[in-house]
Amino acid sequence: MPDYGRRVEGTQALMNELGVDALFLSPSPDLAYLTGFRKVPFSSAMMYDEMWLPESWLFGAWVFREGDPIITIPARFHKAVGEFLLPEDVRVAQDEREAVMLVEEVLTEREGRINEIGIPKEAQAQWMEAVRDALPDVHLSISWECTKRLRQIKDEEELALMRRAGEITDQVFAEVLSKLKPGMTEMDVIAEIDYQFLLHGGEGTAFTTGVSIGNKGSLRPEGLSLPKQVIEHGDHLSFDLGIVYEGYCTDFGRTVSFGEPGQELINAFDTVYEMQMAAFTMLGESGHTADEIDAAVREICRSRGYSARCDAIGLASPPPDPRDEDLEENGRFYHGLGHSIGLEVHEYPFMQHETKEPIVPNMVLTPEPSLIKPQAFACRIEDNILVTDGGAEWLEQHPRHLLVID
Repeated sequence: MPDYGRRVEGTQALMNELGVDALFLSPSPDLAYLTGFRKVPFSSAMMYDEMWLPESWLFGAWVFREGDPIITIPARFHKAVGEFLLPEDVRVAQDEREAVMLVEEVLTEREGRINEIGIPKEAQAQWMEAVRDALPDVHLSISWECTKRLRQIKDEEELALMRRAGEITDQVFAEVLSKLKPGMTEMDVIAEIDYQFLLHGGEGTAFTTGVSIGNKGSLRPEGLSLPKQVIEHGDHLSFDLGIVYEGYCTDFGRTVSFGEPGQELINAFDTVYEMQMAAFTMLGESGHTADEIDAAVREICRSRGYSARCDAIGLASPPPDPRDEDLEENGRFYHGLGHSIGLEVHEYPFMQHETKEPIVPNMVLTPEPSLIKPQAFACRIEDNILVTDGGAEWLEQHPRHLLVID
């Protein structure tokens, strides 16, 4: 069983370092990490994505610089959380009026003034109004700075779950691969993947499963429209898929050709393979930072004749490199190199040019190099890789070469 007390203490140490007096964690990966309470897909016990009660905003954990966390919860959901690991101090509100009073009680009973509260991105407006009523001068900030450094280093319980998630991902992809044939649509393949995840013991998908015909696709391998194209002999598929197992995610990518691939696809895929192997090697060497790995991989991309220009969604793009403009017509590496993974599919640190984060043992990262040329090819490889004291470890074992279906 995870040591939730140690995790709370680590969070409190960071709160003291950052000057955060209290955290409120609504149902989220952070709440799961610190208390054991997490969302279970398809469970009727706790549908907190659809909490319609006026006081539903109250549900969450309060963490202070010292002492045990406090859970506040609407009465309707009190019994439903009994199966989960939670702090002993659970306080229940019967209605909206009691919910507001409970917030004031929690915030004013601790010694010392509360000036700074960390809040999750999931916090609701009613929660903030209740906090402002209790403490008009309090400053609110995003809470993830107090947890991201802890969550990026996985403990043995987490790694055991992530290894099992990797095994299931391998099994599912092998099963799906055996069923692929021309005449299927991209959506047929997506439906089969999602079904097999559940059949093999997963809780669901880590994100929307991506399958696209690379030689018929748009700029991004997963496309931006409903994937209904029919697979024909001579096409190739780009896969981006992931499972949730006991709360932990995988992120996995492969490329499959229906019939012998053309030389253009072979050249692009060989480059993608070389980029991923370079990332794997550097992840296994001590002393590298995330931005160094990203830069080294992009140089390989350019050396093989492809643009390494980055339009990473949600991340700052690196300074333009004039070499990329001349290489654009050959195809390009569209997004960031990769990211950390765990309770969320995208965690900190990201492998991109602004991340100076050193890579250290017990991080799990997912290099996902890809090359794309619209209407010509879209190929990718992606695996979850554990950094250890003795090198790097693949958490998925399925062959990484260009897969061919006759």
